[in-house]
Amino acid sequence: MNQLETYWQNLKPNEQLLLKCAAVIFTLFIIVMLIIRPLNNKIEKAEKALQQQQELAQFVKQSAAKINGSGQGKRAVSGSLSQIINVSSRRAQISISKMQPKDETLRLTIESVEFNKLLIWLESLVEDSGLTISAIDINRGAEPGMVSISRLVVEK
Repeated sequence: MNQLETYWQNLKPNEQLLLKCAAVIFTLFIIVMLIIRPLNNKIEKAEKALQQQQELAQFVKQSAAKINGSGQGKRAVSGSLSQIINVSSRRAQISISKMQPKDETLRLTIESVEFNKLLIWLESLVEDSGLTISAIDINRGAEPGMVSISRLVVEK
């Protein structure tokens, strides 16, 4: 440490001023690169994620409105409710993990399914099979684009 102090004392005042200015500039550079820039990057990522979530929410609302509004021209399909669901889910390549019949309704649980595939399947249930979806609980899946259905209540 003595050598550093001796070196500092031996410098001319202009050189000391130059080193002080360089130290201030270096400190500002470090602050910008280690604090401000990462914060700005995180803010940008959060804004993009928010925009994607808003777009997804809008898509879900439009799809739900389409599914709910498409019940006017229903065609009734013959067979039991569980048969209709089994046939259509196999056709749509959707694996149903649990099926609970109750009166004229059927409660389904689906572990993991691609969201777009689920919407197409639900639309076919309403449009082609004449079924009504009375309740649905959708949860985000582990992978992007995947969802799990903890409760899907379908009625004839």
